[in-house]
Amino acid sequence: TTSKGVTFAGSLIYNDDVDLEAVRAGAWDGTQDDYTILYGATGEKLEGKFVPNGLSDTAPMDGNVVSSSVTFSSSGAVVRTPHT
Repeated sequence: TTSKGVTFAGSLIYNDDVDLEAVRAGAWDGTQDDYTILYGATGEKLEGKFVPNGLSDTAPMDGNVVSSSVTFSSSGAVVRTPHT
């Protein structure tokens, strides 16, 4: 657990998932919420209160998938579970 500020930036593939819509809404509003950020197959994760911000969408003209980039900034203690 750390009380130092943690920033995580990543890209998400856009879909109609409720959780993705909540992240997008939080980035528009600057809403702090509880998030768990998983690092794919490694099993490492960060858990804590984050504010999503810096939302940026990429919509390619060739019909490929739309992706959203977002940054999560912690606003309190963050618990890190190392990879397994």
